[in-house]
Amino acid sequence: KMNSLPVSPLAYYSFDDKTVGDVSGNGKNGVLSSNPGFMTDTPDGSANALRLNAFKNQYVCIPYPIFNGLKEYSASMWIKDFSQGCLFSMMGVDNASCRPRLLVTDAQKFEFNTEIYSSPPKYTFAYDCTPIMSSSWHHIVVSTRNGLNTLYVDGVKVDEISAYFNQANTTKLYIGGDCDGILASFMGMKIDNVSFYDVCLTEDNVKYM
Repeated sequence: KMNSLPVSPLAYYSFDDKTVGDVSGNGKNGVLSSNPGFMTDTPDGSANALRLNAFKNQYVCIPYPIFNGLKEYSASMWIKDFSQGCLFSMMGVDNASCRPRLLVTDAQKFEFNTEIYSSPPKYTFAYDCTPIMSSSWHHIVVSTRNGLNTLYVDGVKVDEISAYFNQANTTKLYIGGDCDGILASFMGMKIDNVSFYDVCLTEDNVKYM
């Protein structure tokens, strides 16, 4: 499932072997929390994807500071049957350093935080994700460079916003979860082929993926 892009990922999780092993070769292996399940329903019909049950508080912890010190970065994933909550989040020693993180708000909007979480309108994309929250797999990419945040859905750039930006100062990354209690609930979703990059992916990169 690896994509032959001109840039290599910092970390890549295919879930093919029913683990959270980093198949990029960079050794950033994750740990399953509360025993999430795997399934053969995948975007391309092969191998396995990960299923997170919000009611069972299931999530993935990747104990590495993946985005620390970067001035630009991107995240890519396939998701299906997702709810409100956090798709991924970097976690630091306090709430102020918990960034970047990608949320689905109660208003069914994607929110990509690249700075201290203080004023959500600075980070919330206008795109309404309600139509893609169930039934089918969808490809999501978020990227940032110097505070310009871009959202792609199924290979198409759907929104771009300017927001405050600080380099990450974190210790670990969660896929799903509740940001160590910062959020009211866990994220429920099916997810596959999660990858993180130390560049701002271009529109051509995303279309290729």
